[in-house]
Amino acid sequence: MPTNQQTIWFAGQFNTIGDGKYSNQSYQQSVDLGSLATITAGNGGYNSDPTSVICSKSPWFLQNGNTGYWQAEFPFSIQPSLFRLTNTHQNDSGTLQFSVIALGSNDYFQLSYTDPITHQVQNCSEACYLSNTSDYQDFTVTSPLTANGIRINIDTWYGTRGGLGGVQIFRSDTSLQPHLSSSNNSTSSCSSSSQTSTTTTTGNWAETFAYGTYQNFLTSTFPASELSTTDLSVTYKPQQNYEDQRTLIYNGFVSPTTSSFQPSIILRVDPNNATQPSSGTVSVIADSIEFVRNSSYPALSSILEYHPTNQSWSALSDQLPIGATVRTLSVHDNTVYIGGQFNGNSTNGNYSNIVSYDIQQQKLIPLKQSGLNGMVAASLMANSKLVLGGNFTDTLIAQNNGLNYIAVYDIQANTWSSANQGVNNIVDHLYSSDNTTIQLSGPFTSLSSGQATYNNAQWSLANNSWVFPSSFILGPISNTISLNSTASLYFGNIKNAQSYQANDAASLLKSSSWSSLITQTDPNATVHSGILWKDDAVILSGSFHLNQTQYQIALYQQGSWQGLLQDIQGDISTMLIVDNQLFMGGNFTGQNNMSGLAVYNLEKRTLSNVNGVYDANRNPGQVNVIRSNRESVFVGGNFNYAGLLSCGSICSLSTSTLQWKLVGGNSLTGTVNDVSVENNGTIIAVGDLRVDNSATSIAQLNNYIWSASSTSLTAPQSLLAQGSQQYIISGRNQNNTYIGRWDGNQFTPLNQTNLDPSSDIRQLLFVPISSSPSEARYPSDSNGMLIAVGHIMTDSKSSSAALYDGTQWYPYILTAASDGSPGTVRQLLTTSDCCSMIPTRKRYLSVPAVILISIAISLAILFCLVALGFLFLFFKRRKRTYVPPPEWKPRDQTALGFSTALPATNVDMADVQQRRFSNPGSMVPFSVLLANALRQDDNIPASEETPKVFYAKYPFEAKEFGELAFGANAPIVVTDMTDNVWWMGYKDDGSGNAVSGLFPSNYVTTRKPSAI
Repeated sequence: MPTNQQTIWFAGQFNTIGDGKYSNQSYQQSVDLGSLATITAGNGGYNSDPTSVICSKSPWFLQNGNTGYWQAEFPFSIQPSLFRLTNTHQNDSGTLQFSVIALGSNDYFQLSYTDPITHQVQNCSEACYLSNTSDYQDFTVTSPLTANGIRINIDTWYGTRGGLGGVQIFRSDTSLQPHLSSSNNSTSSCSSSSQTSTTTTTGNWAETFAYGTYQNFLTSTFPASELSTTDLSVTYKPQQNYEDQRTLIYNGFVSPTTSSFQPSIILRVDPNNATQPSSGTVSVIADSIEFVRNSSYPALSSILEYHPTNQSWSALSDQLPIGATVRTLSVHDNTVYIGGQFNGNSTNGNYSNIVSYDIQQQKLIPLKQSGLNGMVAASLMANSKLVLGGNFTDTLIAQNNGLNYIAVYDIQANTWSSANQGVNNIVDHLYSSDNTTIQLSGPFTSLSSGQATYNNAQWSLANNSWVFPSSFILGPISNTISLNSTASLYFGNIKNAQSYQANDAASLLKSSSWSSLITQTDPNATVHSGILWKDDAVILSGSFHLNQTQYQIALYQQGSWQGLLQDIQGDISTMLIVDNQLFMGGNFTGQNNMSGLAVYNLEKRTLSNVNGVYDANRNPGQVNVIRSNRESVFVGGNFNYAGLLSCGSICSLSTSTLQWKLVGGNSLTGTVNDVSVENNGTIIAVGDLRVDNSATSIAQLNNYIWSASSTSLTAPQSLLAQGSQQYIISGRNQNNTYIGRWDGNQFTPLNQTNLDPSSDIRQLLFVPISSSPSEARYPSDSNGMLIAVGHIMTDSKSSSAALYDGTQWYPYILTAASDGSPGTVRQLLTTSDCCSMIPTRKRYLSVPAVILISIAISLAILFCLVALGFLFLFFKRRKRTYVPPPEWKPRDQTALGFSTALPATNVDMADVQQRRFSNPGSMVPFSVLLANALRQDDNIPASEETPKVFYAKYPFEAKEFGELAFGANAPIVVTDMTDNVWWMGYKDDGSGNAVSGLFPSNYVTTRKPSAI
């Protein structure tokens, strides 16, 4: 309610509250069936007492398979307002369909009741339904009839016979009729209350039946002279009956005298005021007295207002009609919109099933066109739009604007509009999380356009269009709660829910999300089989309505659908593409001699001329499987002829000439369910077969000769090659599923424990596995698993595809049918080159092996580099000849850096020359060269003028003439560094003299050893 009102409204179907302050006595008085009524039955069962249903003592049954009735007759007329019936709920038998007749007029009572399953109010007269439960069911009389009895006709039943478990009759008036047979003639004998309604008599009374009114009266006749002395009387203690003439006797309060006080009225002759008639006799007739409660408060009808501030109750100032059922309330500003099942009128006009209540004016105000022509079950206020759902098709004053079970009322413009012609059944619930998109639910199954909805739909108020969710929820949703941006809770009678919604065909994207295919274009499409073409096209067989034309083959390419074939009668169940030719098989007929097989050129978009397959009577044959080895197409099924060729069960068709030819002669007959064609020419066929009249389930073609396998299986359905002479075979044996490995001779069931025998396998594939919690694979030396497609039951759980790792089955794809039952997938398609062969496993070496191999590779690379270096040097120097170093001749002493102050005896180079090169000349001491070299600038390259000192890092052994041998750490005076490899230098010959020669440059360093 508006916050400024601070009240709470309670609505439903009621007419009183617990303390009796507000009351509307429509059917509060029960009729005594025990002492007043005469109970009879027609076609009652043996030893079945019709009076046993009074107070529900025990059930009463009809004879098996017969209609009948239960009847109660009263000594006076009553006007029933409600029948409370209970079914037998025993032995699965009981009343299904019944009617109630008013005895006297023999008219049918018009009744209304609430369906215990749908919770909808239903109306009936000649065919009312009684629920088969242990609870009672109330049937309210909508058009009152006066009767002196009622008859319940039982027309149909549950189980073997009809019957009743309990009957109670209520009336709205509180009248009392006197009756001599009992002092308790008003309150039901089943009542536990001590405050019963009774009549008692004093004097001589007799019952008189009045034929015109079909009721009894109490009559007492006595001499008129005894008027003043008679004690004749009838005492009434409240309740019962309408009458033609009513006289008000008393209107006022009756104050109690004790805690157990019960008011009573005595009808007797007034001896002081009675006038003696001239006839000499007096007749006193006692009919009935009615007690009517005068309430200080208005009558209550289905809406009650509670005021929390002072904890008080109040009824609406302007009430709904008696018996109204309120199902929904919506508030906008100071106006309450009341929806339900009612018809009434106010000072502002008539209204039906929806009416507004102005809180300030305290008046009921009808909507335009007087409301709706059926029950309103739900309402929702979205900004200035009032959205209504229920069981209606138009406004009360018809507009013919397609208000099919959902309507939108603009409260500002006071106009009605439809939700694109609505849905096909009742809307029970409305809810919204953003006041823009309206969620509706109920028993409807589609939009008026035919789009399937599965009990739920979404309407966009902003776009005036339907919104199609990606998820699938089956069953009415009553409400939802958004937990966060990605999660929501749904409440209701939900039968099934899946993450994605698609009819008959769906694609799994790389993002691991499913999307619908043909469903988005044709909601009523039916898919039988499918195949992929050129990685970007999908071809489906079935029934498709595209561009207002019916097709049996549809192609999806570059984001759009187009039909390929039409005017085909039957089903296409298998397809294969070879060299852009689409081979189609099944059980169908059509143009160009179509009979179980057709060929369509996808590039030219033309139908090829090929003869079909036929049975022995030249009727269309059945093709179950098509396989190829690129040169020929092998067609298997149940047929006797391929064109004019006598060829049974399996034949081959040339892909180039489209001509038929035999496969291994005519020795194979029967029904082929699946075929495997090997590269070596071997063909394996499974099914219900015969080879040379010998029954078998597996036949093998080798060297153009069919042979029967000794393996005994019942008509295998699926065959998958696992390797050389290794096959996976599945089928059903006496309603149990089997699956195992066949090695060409013996069949071995797969090692598994959790595949339920009730599974139905339609397809077997090998799929590569990129990652999984377990490293187990099947086969064990592969990188994949076996996948079974169909209706797979594992551990009492249903799936449409399951993976097998060698020991266990794991559910992979879960689907649901439109009725909530588990779905079935017939075929999986993939753009990857997989699934018909075993994925190879990637093998990994151990860590030590990897390390050793890495070291070996490193050493090999290093060896190659060194070898390349030597080869480079070899080829670089192979044309060089050895040139001995030039003969050394000492220069003058100044050029050699000698001081004139040195003694002449220390500058004799002749000895050095003579010793090194056997040439005479002056000898120069090594110490002189060393001292001169130590004085030079280190940044200037070594030369004869500027020698430099180096120290040997390693000992060098002279092997050629002109080379300078030295030991480790020996000082060397270098005079020529022009060659990068060989340098010229001097050393001490051991006697203090300098000796020269060539040596490798990498054998010396400028760093002085610590030992020197």
